[in-house]
Amino acid sequence: EKENDEARMTNDEFCNLRHSSFVLRHSLLESIHHRKTGAMIQVSLRLGAMVAGATADQRTALDAYGRRVGLAFQITDDLLDVRSTESATGKRVGKDAGRGKLTFPGLLGIDQSAQHAEQLIAEACEALAPFGVRADGLRALARYILERDR
Repeated sequence: EKENDEARMTNDEFCNLRHSSFVLRHSLLESIHHRKTGAMIQVSLRLGAMVAGATADQRTALDAYGRRVGLAFQITDDLLDVRSTESATGKRVGKDAGRGKLTFPGLLGIDQSAQHAEQLIAEACEALAPFGVRADGLRALARYILERDR
C-alpha cells in the first residue's frame, strides 16, 4: 500500500508540475503577444481617447477593448500560420512550428485557440458598451480580426 501511495503522490506531483508549466507558458505567451500588436493597438486607442477628451471610464473601456483585440489578433495570426496557405496569406506559413516557437495553437490546440480568440472578441465588444452605437466601427474591426485571411 505504501508503494501505491508513493506512486499516487508521484503522479499527483507530476500533474501539478505539468499544470504549473502550462500556466506559466500560457501567461508568458499572453505577455509576449500583449507587447506586440496589443501594445500598438492600445496606445492608438489611448491617444485617440486623450484627443477626444474621453472620461476615465471610457479610457478604461478602450483599454479593455485594446488588450483583448490585440491578443485576439496575435492568436489569429498564429492560427493563420497553421491553417492557411502561403498564397492566401501572402507570406510563408508553418514557420512558427518549424522554429519551435511558443504559439497558442501549439499550447491549446487549433480549435481551443480559435474559441479563445472568439471569446476575446466578444469581451472586447462588450467592453465598448459605454459608447453605445458610436463604437460600432470598433466592434466591426474586432469581428474582422477573426475573419481575416492575411
